[in-house]
Amino acid sequence: MRVDESIEIEADDVRAAAWDILDFLEDTSEEKEIYFKGWDGFGASAALKAVAKRLQSAESMKNPKLKFDRVIHIDCSLWKSRRALQKAIAEELKLPNPVMAIFDQKDRDDDFKGVDEAARREIDDVTKEIFMNLAVCRFVVIFHNGGNEYIDFFEFGIPMYGHLRSKVLWTFHGRFRPHVQVDDEVKETIEKRTDVFLRAVPRHRSDARVSAALSNAVMEEAIEVATYLTTCKHPTMVLDCILHMWAHKYVGGMDWGAHASSYWVCDGIIRDGGKNPELLLKERMWEIAGDLHSNIHLNWDLEYVSRAVPSFEWVMPDERWIRILLPPLIPHHTDCQQSSHSFQSIIEKNRKPTMATSFFIAPNRDKPSTDEQQGFTTDTTRLSSHMFKHYENLRVIQLSWCTFSFSAPPFLYCKKLKFLRLDHCKDLGTSASSDGGEVKDQTTHGTCPDDLLVLHLNHTNINLLWCTGPPMNPRELYFSGVKNWIEHHLHAVQLGELGKLGVTTDPMETFPNLLQAKSLRTITLDGCTELKEVGPDVLPPSLESFTFFVESSTANKGTPSKSEGEGGAKVHTISLRCCMQLKGLFLRGWFKKLKMLDLSGTLLKTLDLSMVEAPFLRGLHLLGCHMLCAILWPPARPRLQELQIDTTTTQLSPSCCLGGTHFNISVRDGRLLGSLVPIGDHFLGKGLHVDISSPDHAASYASSINDDDDSIIIATSGCSISKKQMLLGRRPGQPYTKDVSFDCTTSSGSTLLAPSLTIHRDDDNASATAWMWDCPRAPDCGAYIRVEDRMQKTGLVLGPGQGTELLCDHATILHVHDSASITGIPFPDSWAKLLWFRVERCQRLDTVFCTPEGEWVGGVSRQAMFWYVQTLWVSQLPVARHVWSWSVAAQPDERSFEDLGHVHLHNCPRLLHVLPLSMSVNLGSLHTLEIVCCDSLTEVFPVPGKRKVVNFWKLRRLHLHELPALRCLSGRRMVTPELETVRVRGCWSLRRMPAVGDGTGGGSKRKPTVDCEKEWWDRLVWDGVRLDHDPSLYRTLHPRYGRETGLRPGTLLR
Repeated sequence: MRVDESIEIEADDVRAAAWDILDFLEDTSEEKEIYFKGWDGFGASAALKAVAKRLQSAESMKNPKLKFDRVIHIDCSLWKSRRALQKAIAEELKLPNPVMAIFDQKDRDDDFKGVDEAARREIDDVTKEIFMNLAVCRFVVIFHNGGNEYIDFFEFGIPMYGHLRSKVLWTFHGRFRPHVQVDDEVKETIEKRTDVFLRAVPRHRSDARVSAALSNAVMEEAIEVATYLTTCKHPTMVLDCILHMWAHKYVGGMDWGAHASSYWVCDGIIRDGGKNPELLLKERMWEIAGDLHSNIHLNWDLEYVSRAVPSFEWVMPDERWIRILLPPLIPHHTDCQQSSHSFQSIIEKNRKPTMATSFFIAPNRDKPSTDEQQGFTTDTTRLSSHMFKHYENLRVIQLSWCTFSFSAPPFLYCKKLKFLRLDHCKDLGTSASSDGGEVKDQTTHGTCPDDLLVLHLNHTNINLLWCTGPPMNPRELYFSGVKNWIEHHLHAVQLGELGKLGVTTDPMETFPNLLQAKSLRTITLDGCTELKEVGPDVLPPSLESFTFFVESSTANKGTPSKSEGEGGAKVHTISLRCCMQLKGLFLRGWFKKLKMLDLSGTLLKTLDLSMVEAPFLRGLHLLGCHMLCAILWPPARPRLQELQIDTTTTQLSPSCCLGGTHFNISVRDGRLLGSLVPIGDHFLGKGLHVDISSPDHAASYASSINDDDDSIIIATSGCSISKKQMLLGRRPGQPYTKDVSFDCTTSSGSTLLAPSLTIHRDDDNASATAWMWDCPRAPDCGAYIRVEDRMQKTGLVLGPGQGTELLCDHATILHVHDSASITGIPFPDSWAKLLWFRVERCQRLDTVFCTPEGEWVGGVSRQAMFWYVQTLWVSQLPVARHVWSWSVAAQPDERSFEDLGHVHLHNCPRLLHVLPLSMSVNLGSLHTLEIVCCDSLTEVFPVPGKRKVVNFWKLRRLHLHELPALRCLSGRRMVTPELETVRVRGCWSLRRMPAVGDGTGGGSKRKPTVDCEKEWWDRLVWDGVRLDHDPSLYRTLHPRYGRETGLRPGTLLR
C-alpha cells in the first residue's frame, strides 16, 4: 500500500485512536502489517503503548478476535542496533538465561573485533530460539522503530507468514520525531510490505479542534518522554524544552545536538518543579538536562516542524524568547512587525523587558552568503552599549554579525547572564562608543556576569579583560577562529568547574596547561594544524573524551591554492597518559608528522585509528589500559618501532617485561591479539616471546600450601623470576626424595633460565646430591607477548582471526604457566618458528598441543610441525596425559622436530607418553632427555609396531627419576652412539638400557657412566655385545640405599 493512500482515523486524543486501531487488529483478513503515523507525526508512540496495554487487559482477552497468545511490545524508539532489537524481543519473550547469555558472549566477541555497537547484527542461534518459541502462537508485535530502515521480523525469528493471523503494528515516530527521512529503497520496501497506513485526524476539522488535537498529541509525547527520564519526571518541563528549540528553529548557528542541554539550563527552563531555577542545585540541573538530551530526537526537519508548530494551541512566549533574524530584519516579537534599520528601535518597543530570558540576533541559516555579509553594514548591525540596560533577567544572549564596542559591550548590564555566544561580531573601535560619545576608559565600564556558564566565541576577537571583579567560573568554553584566546580568555577565568573546551581553526603551537581544570571532561580540537604537541603534563585526570579533527590529505586534492606539502597537522606527539577517566578518543585526518601516541592509563575500550593518516607513526603506548579490547589501524599500516601494551593492570609500566625489546604486549584476554595481526609482519621479524598464565591462580595456589602438603609451592610467575625456594614434599613410595629445592634465577635482560633441582638426603656419614640439568637459555626476541588466562569458564579464548595465527606464525618462545583453565594450547598451524617451549603448573591441561587438522593426502595428513623447536620443558601438570597426541589422519612428516635437542618433564603423574614418533620422524638432534616423577608414563617416544629400531644419534645425557610404570623409552631397541651420562632412580618396570655405538658391535668411543640402583641394574635384559648392548659397555655407580627401605645394605634393624 502506498503511503499517500493512508487511511484516516478520526480521533481527538490517544485513547480514541487506540480504540480505532484495535478495530483494525480485529480484522481477520490477510492484512498483517499496520503502520500508524499519529497526528502529523506526534502521539503515535503513545497511542501504540495504549494499544499494548489494552491488548494485555482482561477485557481484550474476552474478545476472540483480539485474543493473542503473545503481545510482544518492543520499544526501540531510540535506535541502537539490530542486535539490541533482537535482545528486546528475547527479553519480552522471557527466553531462558542460557539463551540471554549468548548476547553477552557475542557482544564481548564483537568488542574484541572492534565492531561498532550500531553495526552489530542479530544472532542466528537466538533467531532459532525465538522462532521455536512463537512457531505455534498467534501473536501481535507492537514496534516503536527509532531507526531509518524497514525491519523484517522474520530475520529476527518472528514467523510472520502463516495461517495463525498474527499482526504487526509499528511506527517510525516517538520521542519528538515527527518526520523521518528514508531513502527510496527503504520507502519502496515499506510500501510493498506494509498492508495498512493509518494517520489520525480530529473528528471536526475546525482550526480550533485541529490545534487542540495536535497540542494534545504533543503533550502525550512529552508525558511519554518524561517516563523514560531517571532524574526528573516533569512533562511540563519536557514540553518547555521542546518549545524553546522550536521557537528558535530558524536561528542560524545553533547546534542543538551539542548544546541543547546548555540552552535549557542557562535559560532557566530546567528548574525544580517550576520554582526559581536558582533553588535547584547546579549539578542537578545539568544532570536533568543531560538525561532529557539523551532521551529525545534532535535531528528534525525544520520545514516540517514549521508547518506543525503554528497549529499548537500554546502561544510561544515571545516576551521571554526574543529572536531577530537576518537578513532582512524579521523580528518575531508581536510588537515589532515592521521592518527597521536599527536594532535599538526594536529593543525599545519591547514593553516587558524584564520578562525576557533569551535574546538572539542571528541569520536564518547557519552562515550567510557573501552578498548577505556585505549587507550587514555598520548602520544596520550597530548595537548600543546600553542596549540591554533594562533586560535585567536575560540569561542567554546570542549575537551574530553585529558591531559594538568590545570595551563596553551591551551585555555588561546582564548580571544573570549564563550563556553568551558571539558570532562574527566586530569592534566599533577605540575612538567612539556605539552611541557617538567618547570612550574614556575601555576596560572599566562594568563587571563580569556573576555566573557565566557557557562562553562561545566564533571569529570574534573580544578580550575578556574588560571584566572587573571576581573572575568567571564557566562550565563550557568554545573558541573558533579566535586569536590569543589562551591569554585573553583562558587566563581570565577560573578553571575549577570547566567541563568542556572546544577549539576550532586556531594557530596555537603549544597546548595550554589545564591541570587546574579538575572537572574537565571533554576537549574538542578541530583544524588546529599548527599544534606541535599535546603533552601529559597539561591535561587533568578527569578527562573523558578527546577529539582532534583535521582535514585528510585528499580533502583539497586538486585545489590550486594548495601547494605540495601543505595541509595536515604538525603535531608530533599526542600523550593522554594518566587521563584515567578517558573513554572516548576521536582522531580523524592527516597527521603527517605524528610519531608518538601515548594513551597509557586510560579506559579506552576500542582505539579507532581507521580515519587517521599517520605515515610516520613509530610509537604506540597503551600501558595500564585494562579495558582495551580492540585496535582499528589506519588504512596505511604504520611501521611501528615501539609498541607497549598492557591490559593486565592499571599500572603505567609493563607488568611483565623482558627488558631490551621495544615490543611488549601483556593482555588480559588473548582475543586482543587479533588486533595485532594486521601489523604483525612489521614488528615480528626478530622473533616473538609468548607468555600465557593465570597470575591470580598462581598466587592463591601458593598461599594455600602448608608445610605438610606434598604439592609444589609456586614461587615464580612469568618472566619476573627472582631467587626463591620451592619445596617438593616427600611422596609415598619414593624414599629417595626427601627435600627438593628449586633455585630460580634470571639473567638481566631477555634471557630466561630454568631452575636447577637439588635433592638432599640425610645420611649418617655423608650427603649425596642429585640434580636436574638447567633449562637452556631462551633466545633473544624482538617482541614479547604475555596472555593472562584468568580462570575463564571457556578457558583460554583464542580462535581463528583472534590472534592464534599471530602466535603460531611468529612465536619463537612459548611459556605457558600457572593457568587455571587452559585445557589445550591452540594449534591451527605448524608453529614453524618456535625454538623454545616451556609449560608448567597448569591444573586443567590435558593435552598440551591438540592434534592439528590438515589436508588429506592418501588418507593421512602429513605436516611439517615444529621444525625448529630446540627445547621442550614440561613440569607440574597434574592431569595432563599427552604432550603431543596425533590422530590417524594427522601425522608429522620427516621434517618435524628435526632440531629438538633438550626434553625435560617432571611431576606429571598422569602423563602416558611424550611424543609419538611416526615411521618418518627421527629425533636426530636430541642430546638431553630428563624425566622426573611421572607415575603413569609407560613409554617416552611410542613408535609404530613396524619400526623396531629408533636411532638417537646425538643423545648424550639421560636422567630418569621415579617412573614406576615406564617399560621402555622408544621401540624395542634404542641406539645412542654418543651417550655419556645416565641417571636412573625408581624405574623398576624398565628392563632395557639404550644401546651404545651404532648397533653394529663396534661399541662407543668411551663407556657411558650409569648412576642407578644395583637391584635394578641386575634385572636388566641385554641383547649382547654384537649389538652394542652389554653391561660391559657401561661404567656403573650404585647408591647405598635399598629399594624398599631406603637404608644402606647391611643395616641392622632392631
